[in-house]
Amino acid sequence: MKKLHWSWIVTFIWVGIVIVVPIFCSSIDKPSKLNEWGDYLAGAFSPLAFFWLIMGYLQQGKELKNSIEEQRNSVEEQKNIGKHQENQVKILQEQLQKNLEWQEVQMNQREPYFILEALNSNTIKIKNIGGEARYLQESAIYIKGCSQLKYGDVVQFSIDKELSGVLTIKYMNYLNQKYYVRFKIFKNDDSTYAFQQSTVVKISDN
Repeated sequence: MKKLHWSWIVTFIWVGIVIVVPIFCSSIDKPSKLNEWGDYLAGAFSPLAFFWLIMGYLQQGKELKNSIEEQRNSVEEQKNIGKHQENQVKILQEQLQKNLEWQEVQMNQREPYFILEALNSNTIKIKNIGGEARYLQESAIYIKGCSQLKYGDVVQFSIDKELSGVLTIKYMNYLNQKYYVRFKIFKNDDSTYAFQQSTVVKISDN
């Protein structure tokens, strides 16, 4: 704006000189014909046109510089936004991981709860949908792979007799307390088996 302001001042001064000189300067021959006035005005205003050409070039250069600076600032702003969003995603992932860990702790601090499914007449699949259970036994025999059965874990084992009557599963909870749970076994008409949990009893250490 400052350069533009001074350029207008220069323009007004120059126009004033162009008008005043032919009128008040007696030592200069005044144009008397239209073509002479045309030549005079063309010659008088050509420096002014060149001056404005330079001013336009400088103004365009300034605008181009400002445009480049704005684009650079825009790129930096986009980078900052990207970093901010990346940090937010990282924070959300950390919060989600902490929530999952907390839920896992809460799950493991509940009492175990088993769902049994018979795969055949002497093979059973156990799924734990409760807290952590350890050292599972079927009667007095340790179930292979059941030293630790967390929430959602599944294991299967076989017994040396056909399923019938009552099945007893012994385990230890997260407080190292020993329990046994009994399941009644029902054989369906289609030769499949069903289990019904009947009792959960804490085993005394004495």
